[in-house]
Amino acid sequence: MRYSSTGRPAHNQPEIFRALFVMNHFKESVTDFVKKLRAYPILATICGFEQESVPGVGTFYDYLNRFWLGEEPSKVIREPRSKKSKKPKKDEKLPDTDSNRVSDLVEQVLNGTTFEDRPEGLLQKILKKCAVKQSFDLKLCGYPHKLVFAGDGAP
Repeated sequence: MRYSSTGRPAHNQPEIFRALFVMNHFKESVTDFVKKLRAYPILATICGFEQESVPGVGTFYDYLNRFWLGEEPSKVIREPRSKKSKKPKKDEKLPDTDSNRVSDLVEQVLNGTTFEDRPEGLLQKILKKCAVKQSFDLKLCGYPHKLVFAGDGAP
């Protein structure tokens, strides 16, 4: 993570990280989730916060900005809007929104780009260390040399 080596040390970093996972589980925006953390002491405790020291919305956004190792986004981050999904009729597929996505990724890999080179590389490293490696160590994934990965075309 990108922190200054001078100044006041950061507080509640593991708790904020844990809270972001819980927030994602509940599919909440940062603003709504902070309100819930302050309203429900058990939720704050699950995330590791003392009820009187739940961080504000800005603290969560500052924390998220430290993960993104690329250039700052030029647009303002807004609250997510709920979209009414257009469901396809029976035996129909949703239209492809970006037909070149896979070929672009393949070209990047062939040119030597790794996922660690991308701005979200830090998040990938954390996922690898906290989830994937732990799952292998606990033998939840079977035998690594026999592991097969598969993906589907779901949008």
